[in-house]
Amino acid sequence: MSISKPASKKRAKGSGENACHVRCAEHKNQVWTWDFIFDRTEDGVPLKWLSVSDEYTRECPAFEPRRTFDHRDVVDVLSSLMIVHGKPGFIRSDNGPTFIAHALQGWLKTFDSEVAYIEPGAPWQNVYAKSFHAQARREFLDTEMWVDLADAREGGYRYKQFYNDIRPHGALNYKIPAAFAATLVVAADGTGRFLKEVAWLLDFDSHACYLDREDGLSLWYPIRGLINPL
Repeated sequence: MSISKPASKKRAKGSGENACHVRCAEHKNQVWTWDFIFDRTEDGVPLKWLSVSDEYTRECPAFEPRRTFDHRDVVDVLSSLMIVHGKPGFIRSDNGPTFIAHALQGWLKTFDSEVAYIEPGAPWQNVYAKSFHAQARREFLDTEMWVDLADAREGGYRYKQFYNDIRPHGALNYKIPAAFAATLVVAADGTGRFLKEVAWLLDFDSHACYLDREDGLSLWYPIRGLINPL
């Protein structure tokens, strides 16, 4: 009688050395984080949302729903983001099958970027992605019902604008993520580093915030949909 050889288990990727409290973001585009969150349209068909966030500025450049996501879909989203925002130093990630695809890792390496996988079964090591999803679930997904995929995409676009351009963020001392990013200068190495503001003023009449920066540059930063709370 022959005895079949046990199938070898796929070795888990990831390390606690890639946790967010160990490899911390120190400037814009140093660390992005991504993850999936799930919902469904009103006919019961599942939706899979991909979020991508900058851990330093707390901006969410992508919040994309599709019926399914494989590594080619993720590359499609990242390609669009990198054209607009530049490339990340690395992307913090869990060990989901889409994210560990060799083709995805190889594609990122062509841009001198990499995926930093957290320890398996330790979602707290990717807390920025989990925090965004908790907010999105409470403020958005649990309050909306989607007719179809196109409807969900429109809603995701509106929520992304609200999150980036209107909603103050506690971790940024209640500044708006996009406006906080406007206080960063681009260093010689292409990274965005914090530049202390001398003045910060929200102007509701012109729908903008005014920044008087310590490098002598004064600018108006427009904020779409800014509403006077008074």
